Amino acid sequence: LHGCKGNGEEFVNEVMSIGRTSHVNIVNLYGFCLERSKRALIYEYMPNGSLDRYIYCENPKEILGWQKLYTIAIGIARGLEYLHHSCNESKLSVTGARGTIGFIAPEVHSRTFGVVSTKSDVYSYGMMLLEMVGGRNDGLQACEVTSEVEEIARKMTLIGFWCIQVLPMHRPTITNVLEMFERGLDDLDMPPKQNFSQIQ
Repeated sequence: LHGCKGNGEEFVNEVMSIGRTSHVNIVNLYGFCLERSKRALIYEYMPNGSLDRYIYCENPKEILGWQKLYTIAIGIARGLEYLHHSCNESKLSVTGARGTIGFIAPEVHSRTFGVVSTKSDVYSYGMMLLEMVGGRNDGLQACEVTSEVEEIARKMTLIGFWCIQVLPMHRPTITNVLEMFERGLDDLDMPPKQNFSQIQ
């Protein structure tokens, strides 16, 4: 966490808030280190590693099946739903403003697009869904493309497109996302076309 801004007290308050979070789909925070401008978070060991290891995997033995990716996507959405609805407001500030640049919602960079909110997390979630589908599509030849596999890929893509709408008001809530996962592909609407003239 090099280059984190803010004083140490703010960092410790956020760590304390994260430390009280407990959900099956959220990795536990075990500790932290704060030494001058250097900060580190110590999370529960994940023996299977990070999701990106499996999304862009070149080892056929480690490629995750579509059903597994789908289950992971739903689990992540449930973890976000917990953060958005079962936690106090101070925890929301932790999830929204940090991350990989391409996954950060437009409103985090410029208030022209709206205010930072739980919909900012939904944007990042949508980008992750599209990465899961895009990375896995490279391995489509390695698996049999059944109608079930095709439906999973299409549903994840469609939900991802809903989540990355430029304006936050056009994005679903994470609860709506979970409801979309429960519906059949034919029951999902197409997201609206992006109209950049609405952005002021």
